[in-house]
Amino acid sequence: MPLSPKLEVQGLFFPLDDPFPTGHICSEAEAVALNTLRRENIRNGFARLMKKEGITEASPKAMALFTDFAEAYSFTRTTVPKPQDPIEQKAYSLAKEIAEAALRKGNISKDSLQPGKFDEMISHILEMKREEIFAEARLRVDEIKSLAEGMSLG
Repeated sequence: MPLSPKLEVQGLFFPLDDPFPTGHICSEAEAVALNTLRRENIRNGFARLMKKEGITEASPKAMALFTDFAEAYSFTRTTVPKPQDPIEQKAYSLAKEIAEAALRKGNISKDSLQPGKFDEMISHILEMKREEIFAEARLRVDEIKSLAEGMSLG
């Protein structure tokens, strides 16, 4: 069951397909928008790196770091669609836990990742371990429902 693309507008959810598939040829306006977004993402990501490295002036070290950062930059999926179905929500949550555990195991900080890289990890985990994650998500959602059946709040 694929995650369905939805757009939330003032608390209501509407289905919305993405009109730009892989390989889409950009119009001039689309190219300008993508280049602007790329520049903003590089600026924001490099600003975090500058703060982390304590860079406060345009030194040769800063220029070299910027060049490396800009050359390494690539667009990544910056958001994973937040599912509305309880099983999809739990599957997303499990994939996020797996990604966080993998980072901890490698002694890697989430803040040290390129923008969007963590969400890309979650998407990759959901693709690679889909059956196992969704099976576990179903079990956990059913367990919660079962526990809630015997509860009374009043």
